[in-house]
Amino acid sequence: MIDALGSPQRVNNVLSILNLPPISHKNLKVMERRAGEMIEGFANLSMDQRCREAFEAEKRNESVPAVNFSGMTVCADHGWQKRGFDSLTDIQKTWTFSWKFHKQKFRRLKLKEERITSKGACEATEGANYESEISFSEQAEDIERIPDAIPKPLYTAVPSLNNPTFVIIDLETTDLIRRNIIPHIVQIAAKEHRTQTSFNRYIPPQLPMSNEAEKVTGIVWDGQKLFYKGAELNFVNIKVAISEFFMWLSQFSNAVLVAHNGENFDFRVLSTAVYNCSMYDNFTQIVMGFVDSLAVFRSGFPKIEKYNQPFLAQHFCKEEYNAHNAVDDVNMLDKILIAANAKAKNLPSFHSLIASGVMKMTTAENIAGSGLNCAHLKLIYVRKGDDGLIDVLMSKNACGKPRDSNDKKLMCSVVQKMGKMFSEL
Repeated sequence: MIDALGSPQRVNNVLSILNLPPISHKNLKVMERRAGEMIEGFANLSMDQRCREAFEAEKRNESVPAVNFSGMTVCADHGWQKRGFDSLTDIQKTWTFSWKFHKQKFRRLKLKEERITSKGACEATEGANYESEISFSEQAEDIERIPDAIPKPLYTAVPSLNNPTFVIIDLETTDLIRRNIIPHIVQIAAKEHRTQTSFNRYIPPQLPMSNEAEKVTGIVWDGQKLFYKGAELNFVNIKVAISEFFMWLSQFSNAVLVAHNGENFDFRVLSTAVYNCSMYDNFTQIVMGFVDSLAVFRSGFPKIEKYNQPFLAQHFCKEEYNAHNAVDDVNMLDKILIAANAKAKNLPSFHSLIASGVMKMTTAENIAGSGLNCAHLKLIYVRKGDDGLIDVLMSKNACGKPRDSNDKKLMCSVVQKMGKMFSEL
């Protein structure tokens, strides 16, 4: 009624002309909603029936027959003039009907678009020899082919391997990965974790090195000679380097490559270089999988402040090293993994000492990371008492750093509590 006349006020004007009492706007809305619910239900029912008939006709490839509904027929907008607003229920609605034949038509259009895209890509990459009516063209020949797209490596879970051999690798490159442009390798180094055998090759890049890469790595390529911090280096081309790397890897069974942040950088760069050298089949036969040590540390040690390799070296090994040289990087990552493994293995034995207030978590982590567990400390106490514990905890490692701390006052306090607890056991 309101939509037909224009507004509630006009409805009351008509009623006054007919000498009928006016109706409040609120009551008009209530009455309209009641009627609207019934009409909406009928509209939904009629639309559903019509959709089913259209769908059946589409399956039979027939035209949709005209249907005459007896009684009241309501269109999709419920018979009201709609301006983006449902005047029946005061709710703004968008009616969407998902029909199966619409999905089929959408799929046909999608396939057509893919065919057009594929044809356009072939014409663009293969040149004029792929175009239609090429034999009638008088243009100069354009037969240079654009290289195919290099697929980005996909990482999936590797099934359990029997006795995997973990090989730590690191690459130095001409730049970072910027705008999906893969840099070239200038140094590749690797180290087998168990036997400590190593591999190292320098490679002349075919892309210019960025100023930042030269500054960080100390490697400079002048077009003919390769230098590291001013010293001239022996080098081999990328194909020879990868071939020799594969030969070195072939001595290990079930080789698994380990790199810090390898998923985002090292593995992508290495895979691209292998693919460009047409050695991908050999690569997949020798290498069984990858391990990103960054993800390992994040999951195993979630409370560490940072996860970059220099910080991990300081945290686990109390060492600083020559970062951004591939040989030094793999050697340090190997040390970090050994220390982290020892820490994760030994730390649970100190939980009772931490809970009883004998030592703090930081002290326990330092002792565990140095390779000692609670049983070792008990044995030292039995042999040499408090003095033996202090001497061992303050002794220096191969790098000249104290095993736990060089603060004798702190060590005496910890050892005194520790000795008291051991004597009571």
